[in-house]
Amino acid sequence: MNAAAKPTGLQVGSTRPLSRAERRAEAARVKAQEAPAAPAAALSPPPQDNDVPPVPAATPEQLMRSRFSAYALGKADYLIATRPEAKRAEENREELAAYCKSVQAVGLKIVGREKGGKDDDTGIVTFHASLQSNGRRTLHIETSTFVRENGRWVYVDDVVKE
Repeated sequence: MNAAAKPTGLQVGSTRPLSRAERRAEAARVKAQEAPAAPAAALSPPPQDNDVPPVPAATPEQLMRSRFSAYALGKADYLIATRPEAKRAEENREELAAYCKSVQAVGLKIVGREKGGKDDDTGIVTFHASLQSNGRRTLHIETSTFVRENGRWVYVDDVVKE
């Protein structure tokens, strides 16, 4: 982790120290951005306070990384906003928020990409997410499918390796 990205424990613009949960979320966000195989320019902006994608992700991988950050930061509205419009009503915001609180996102490694270029309408990203819950660390292995909807990439579904 480079010195500029290292969490300091102080909230920007405040003298109030960050809570343990805030420090963990920030560390997970920084770690996700520094994950191997992705230059800094390829990262999608993290979710903003209004939970709306600030800038459309240029690739499915960028959207995947921003969604991982959203899980780490508990941004349920962002996770819902990055689903296909027809699927958003099916999402249960409270369950999603509870899940985000129950799991600590420790690290993310992208292990595969298919399609998802500027001329593609679909893309697939395979990743390994290191998660921790109740003091137990697990490796979540998933292949996610993305489609372009109204010019924006959205997360459609996944296959999780058991």
